[in-house]
Amino acid sequence: MVRNRIRRITRESFRHHRNTLPNLDILIIARSSSANQTNPVLRADLERIWQQLAARKPAAALNP
Repeated sequence: MVRNRIRRITRESFRHHRNTLPNLDILIIARSSSANQTNPVLRADLERIWQQLAARKPAAALNP
């Protein structure tokens, strides 16, 4: 049940941010301590991860 909760939160968070992320494969491995975290804490952690990954997305090429 805990694994499914973390998976649901991760997938929901990813769906909200996927347009801002670069095209790459992402592997999320939850630590056992994640099971003790509340949903808002998990979402905040994922938000930080998505922001770090979004910073790696190259800027769109400008058409002359």
